[in-house]
Amino acid sequence: MTLLDKVLFIADFISADRDYDGVDKMRKAADKNLDEACLEGMAFTIADLAERKITIAPDTLAGYNELAAMRAKVKKS
Repeated sequence: MTLLDKVLFIADFISADRDYDGVDKMRKAADKNLDEACLEGMAFTIADLAERKITIAPDTLAGYNELAAMRAKVKKS
C-alpha cells in the first residue's frame, strides 16, 4: 500500500461517523503509527469477513501479510 492508500484506508475506519466496537482502539492506533493502524484495520476486516463466511479478497490478505512481515522485521531490529 502506498502512503496515500494507508491514509485513506485508516480515515475510513476512524471517521467521526463510525461507532463500531473497537473504533476507539483504531483511533488510538492511528495516532501512534499508521502501519500498526493499517494492520489492526486489516485484521479487523479479515476477522469480520471470516466470521460472516464471506470471501476475503486476495489483495486484503496480501496487504495484511506484507504489513505483518514488515512489523516482524522491525521488531527483530
